[in-house]
Amino acid sequence: RSALELENEKTYIDSVTLGARAQQNGLTQEEARQLILTSTTSIPTSMYIEDYAKIVFVKWKQRYGAALTTRYAESLLDGDEAASKKTLAEINRVSALSTDSDRSKPVHIRQSIEMALKDTDDRAKGLVDPGIKTGLVLLDRILNGGIPPGRPCVIAGRPGMGKSALAMTIANNASKRGSQCLIVSLEMTHEQNAKRLLSMESGVTNTKILSGKDLEAQDWSQIMYVAEELAEQDIWMTYCYDVDEICEKARQHQAEYGLNLLVIDHLQLVGSKEGR
Repeated sequence: RSALELENEKTYIDSVTLGARAQQNGLTQEEARQLILTSTTSIPTSMYIEDYAKIVFVKWKQRYGAALTTRYAESLLDGDEAASKKTLAEINRVSALSTDSDRSKPVHIRQSIEMALKDTDDRAKGLVDPGIKTGLVLLDRILNGGIPPGRPCVIAGRPGMGKSALAMTIANNASKRGSQCLIVSLEMTHEQNAKRLLSMESGVTNTKILSGKDLEAQDWSQIMYVAEELAEQDIWMTYCYDVDEICEKARQHQAEYGLNLLVIDHLQLVGSKEGR
């Protein structure tokens, strides 16, 4: 399948490009390596340097982007305004980088204005996806309709202020509107997250649900009612502590079910194989 896709795209096929595409299609790094060993004996050459460079660039952007996001969250928690502004500027710079050489060419202000006016007009006509609605009216208004597609959104705050609860609320509200949500939880178990959602939806305190004590018949009735509704929503949960593993699982989920919202709770616990 991977080789056929590359052939249809008229992309050079060898161990580097085939391995990268195989991983995009859901194979693990080891499975992709075995595929290459059994299906090809070619080796990288300078003839395909552009394709190799694009693969290396994408991998670098993923890792560096994740590290910057973590650094940004930490600077906000520390109250270091200067560091947070500097890191945010770097995040924007990296996000704007592209393998498309045209993106690096100077653009006249006339073109930029034309693009801006067209985007505004398209939004007025409802032709632009406003993003994933959080379900929180004021927050959606601040975000100009919702979380922009393909853009990271960092929830920062001091410990115990409700960052995880807010992220879970957004995922829950998004799934109600048909979004496929994948939650990467590094602190809480799947069961704990499920109990938090049951508490949010039923109005029964999390303390009661966690302890199982003092639950009255009305409480059980509310819990069972929302449990049936939640079970029908597309919310998936997994554990990952490594950037590459998170990316791999997100790609696999996208290929198998589709993916609209990826929630990582929380960034400070995410590492990488390089130890950064």
